[in-house]
Amino acid sequence: MTVVEPLEMAKAMIEEGRGLAELTTRRGEVIGSGDFNRAMSAYDKRVIEGKGPSLGFDELDQHFFGMRGVTFLMAAPKTYKSWFTINAVAKNITDGRFPYLYSLELPAEESDMRLRCMAANVPYWKYLHSRLDNEDRKKLGHASEIMDENGSYRVEKPQVGERSVNRMVERAINAGADAIFIDQLQYVESPNGESLGALNNTGDYFNVVNDLRNYSDSIPILVVHQFNRSVMSSKEMPEMQQGKGSSAIEEVATLALGLWANKEMRASNVVQLGTLASRNYSYKAWDVDVQLSRGTSFTMIGETQDDE
Repeated sequence: MTVVEPLEMAKAMIEEGRGLAELTTRRGEVIGSGDFNRAMSAYDKRVIEGKGPSLGFDELDQHFFGMRGVTFLMAAPKTYKSWFTINAVAKNITDGRFPYLYSLELPAEESDMRLRCMAANVPYWKYLHSRLDNEDRKKLGHASEIMDENGSYRVEKPQVGERSVNRMVERAINAGADAIFIDQLQYVESPNGESLGALNNTGDYFNVVNDLRNYSDSIPILVVHQFNRSVMSSKEMPEMQQGKGSSAIEEVATLALGLWANKEMRASNVVQLGTLASRNYSYKAWDVDVQLSRGTSFTMIGETQDDE
C-alpha cells in the first residue's frame, strides 16, 4: 500500500487544477505564486526550440539569438532594405524554416526572382535586362531545387484591402509559416482600411504596430520601414527618432535595426547594419559587403570598427 503525504497530495492537486484552468479559461497572460514548474516548463521549451528564425547573418543571430517578437529594419529609400529582407528569407530557407514574405512594395515575382538570384549567385541585373544565359538558367534551377529540398517559402503581394496586420498574419500562420517578413510598413493598412503611408501620423502607426506586437507573441515578425528625409545629410547611422512614426515603433519594437552608408561606403559597396533600439541586447553594428554586379550576394565583413 502506497502512503501519500496529505500536503504533497494537496500541492499536486493544486498544480493540476492550474493546468486544467489554463486549458479551459480564455484570459490574458497570468503567472505568479506557485507557478515555478510552469515557468521552467516554458523555459525548457525555449531551450529545445533554440534560436529564433534568422536575421540573415550568423553574427546577428548569435548576438540577438535570432528573431524574437517584432523586429523593424529601417533605412533611407533605395538603401537595400528589400535586399536585406530577401537575404534573411534565404537564410531561413537554408535553415529549414518556412518564411512568409509579404512583398507590398515590389511585385511578388520580382521579389521571388531576387531570392532565386541570391540563392544561385546570379546577377539580378541580368534578369532585369532579360539577359539570362543557359548557364544562368542552370544555376537558378539547381539553386531552386536545393531551396525546395531545404524548406518552404511563400512570397505574396495581397490586393489592396487585404493588407491589414490581422489578415496577413492569420494567412501566414494558417499556411504553417515560422516567420513573417513585411516589405514595407507604409503599405500596411490601418483598421480603417487606409495605408499608413497615406495617413502618416503617430496614432495610426501605433494601432498597426501594436497589432504587430501582439501577434509577434505567436510568430516572429520582421517589418521593413523608412527613415524620414532628415537622414539624407547624415554623416553616421541615423537615430531611431528619425524614422516615420518613430515614437510608436520605439515603444513596441523588440529590436530595431538600421541600414546606412555614406558616399565612401557606397563607392566601396559596403553598408553598415546596426542596432537602433533593443529590448534585450547590447548595441552593436556590423559592416556588410554588397555584391550586385558580378553576382548577387551579401557577405558579412565583421563588426564596425570605431574610428575614434
